[in-house]
Amino acid sequence: MQVVVAGAVIGILLAAHLAWAAVVLAFMIVVAGWISMKRGVAIPGVFRSSVASIGFGAGAVIVMMTLAGAIETTMRDLIVIGSMIIANAMKTNSLVLDRFTGEVVSNRSEIEAMLSVGASPDQAIREYVSTSVYASIIPILDSIKSLGIVQIPGLMAGMIIAGANPIYAAQYQFVIMLMIFAAGGLTVVVNTILLSRRVFTDAKQLDKGVLDAIES
Repeated sequence: MQVVVAGAVIGILLAAHLAWAAVVLAFMIVVAGWISMKRGVAIPGVFRSSVASIGFGAGAVIVMMTLAGAIETTMRDLIVIGSMIIANAMKTNSLVLDRFTGEVVSNRSEIEAMLSVGASPDQAIREYVSTSVYASIIPILDSIKSLGIVQIPGLMAGMIIAGANPIYAAQYQFVIMLMIFAAGGLTVVVNTILLSRRVFTDAKQLDKGVLDAIES
C-alpha cells in the first residue's frame, strides 16, 4: 500500500516546482533518522545524531553528484535517486547503531580498564568504533563486488527492460552504487563520532545508566 501511495505522490511531484525536491528529500531524511534510531534508542540524542548523519552523508553526495552532472536537476532524478541514497544511508545507520551498542556493552570491562590507566574516552572506544563502522559497510561492499555477477540490481534491470543499452545501464548502476557507498560511509563515520561521546559521563567514565538501558 505504501508503494502505491508513493507512486501517486511522485506522479504529482513530477509536475511540481524543482524547489519541492529539497523539501521532499529533507522529509525523507527525517523519517530515515526516526526509523533507524530505534537500533540505539537508549543513547541520548540518537534521533538528532541520526538525522544529522544521514542528512550529511546523503545530502553531501546528492549535492556533489548533482553539481558534477551525475544526477540531473529534475524532480524525477532528484527524488528517485535521492531516495535510493537516503534509504541505503538509513540501512547503514541502523547497522552501525546496532553494532556500536553491542560492541560497547560487550567490551564494557575492557573500556573501563583502559580508562582506569589514563586513556581518554576516544582512545578507549576507538577500536570498537572502527569495528562498528567496518561491519556496517560490509553489505554495501559485498553488493559492489557481486554487481553483475551474483545479482543484476533493480535499476540496471529496469533500464535494460526499458530498452537502454546494457553497457550504459551497467555503468549507471555502478555510479549509483558508489554514491550509496559514499553516503553510507559518511553517515556511519559521522554518527559514531557523535554517539561515542554520549556513552560517557562528563567525568569521562562510561555512563552506566546508558549502558544498562542498552542491555535492558
